[in-house]
Amino acid sequence: MFTVHDYPETLPSSPTIRPLTHLPATSSPKSAIRVHVDGGANHSVTNDSNILTHLRNIKKYAMQGVADGPAFQCTAMGFFPWYSDAGEVLYVKCYFCQEVAETILSPTDIVNNHINDLRAWGQYCDMDTSTGWIKMYPRIETVPPIVYTLHNSNNLWYHEGPGARVDYMSPWPQPRVRRLTAPAQYELFHQRLGHPGERTTSIAHLHIDHVPPL
Repeated sequence: MFTVHDYPETLPSSPTIRPLTHLPATSSPKSAIRVHVDGGANHSVTNDSNILTHLRNIKKYAMQGVADGPAFQCTAMGFFPWYSDAGEVLYVKCYFCQEVAETILSPTDIVNNHINDLRAWGQYCDMDTSTGWIKMYPRIETVPPIVYTLHNSNNLWYHEGPGARVDYMSPWPQPRVRRLTAPAQYELFHQRLGHPGERTTSIAHLHIDHVPPL
């Protein structure tokens, strides 16, 4: 259960304010927060409710992943304070789901939710250096874009928040072993069992040893 906070469904417009702090921050920037910036995602989602402010419970919201199988069930929603390289902050509308592997941010959804202040986003990725950036472009042309540096890890692009520890011998976080999510487990056993139908897959654990409920 989460503490319920009241917040507007749409963020108020304040295009002349720099930084774009539309909601009061409840905490200072945390260190070592790494987010996956996914230009193909429709929504932003995280498995860590501690990084969200103004968190509230919601009716279960199904979010489909890139693979076939059961949809993720999001149970809460809040705002992720996303601090730029210059210390500006965008409050990113973000769903909470324990089943996702990491925090995923959708640039398109961010612009849509700040449509009164932002008009576009752009991303540059240098495969030779595994570095790049993403920029959020304000509607006021005289206001410079909000810049977030990116790094490449396993062909995915990440931004790491301020205050993170930098290991100069190995500048980017090493890969982590994570638990298998429910949709991934379903896909794994579905393939192991020879791609049976949905009903057969759902009752396989009743007849086969070491098969979890799917």
